Amino acid sequence: MSLQLLSYILPSFLTAIISFTVAVSTWRRRQAPGAFYFGAMMACVCIWTLSHAFDIMSAGSLVKDFWKNVAHLCIASVPPLWLLFALYFTERAAQYQRYLIFLVVLPLIFWVLNITNPWHLLF
Repeated sequence: MSLQLLSYILPSFLTAIISFTVAVSTWRRRQAPGAFYFGAMMACVCIWTLSHAFDIMSAGSLVKDFWKNVAHLCIASVPPLWLLFALYFTERAAQYQRYLIFLVVLPLIFWVLNITNPWHLLF
């Protein structure tokens, strides 16, 4: 492995370790308002950075496509989880309860479009 690739992979692994540590410590304090969504967001960041590092390290195009699909699922999940964390932390989630289903649907649509990209080439 070249030094140039190593300079991209090491920060990704370091970020994954930090976000995993934050996710585990948040899970221990899950009674706090918004802690569940913050922990889920940190777990997605951990998977995102790990899949990015594995994408850089992989050689075949099928393996690269797999890791990119895993990364895009997490990339699409982080902003809704961040919003859910903010709503539950500020205790305003009850006001927007009927709209929260869209926060689940939109990342799934994005991920399905990303997986089916070879057929429509939107990404």
